[in-house]
Amino acid sequence: MIESIRVVEVEGEGSGIGAIGGAVVGGILGNQVGRGRGRTAATVAGAGAGAYAGHEIEKNVKKSARYQVRVRMNDGTTRTFYESALPGLIVGQKVRVTDQGVVAAG
Repeated sequence: MIESIRVVEVEGEGSGIGAIGGAVVGGILGNQVGRGRGRTAATVAGAGAGAYAGHEIEKNVKKSARYQVRVRMNDGTTRTFYESALPGLIVGQKVRVTDQGVVAAG
C-alpha cells in the first residue's frame, strides 16, 4: 500500500563549463578594477569568484525533481522507490512491486 508520495529535489552536477565561463567573465570584470598589482589581484579574485558562481549557477540550472514513493509491504516493512515522473498513484492505494517499479494492484 502507498504510504506516502513526495517530491524530492535532486541537485544538478556541474560539468566545469559553468566554472570556466564564470572564471572568464569574472576575470574580465576584475581586470577593469585598479592599476598594476591591484589590477592583477582583482583579475585573479574576479576569476575565482566567477568560477565559483558559474559552477553554482550551472548546478542550479541542472537540478530536477523526482518522486519518492514509500510502500508498506505485506510483511510490514517499508520500501522506497524513486520515479522520474509523477506516478498515477495515491496515498492509501494498494499496489504491486514489479521489475518496472510500483504499479496499481489490479
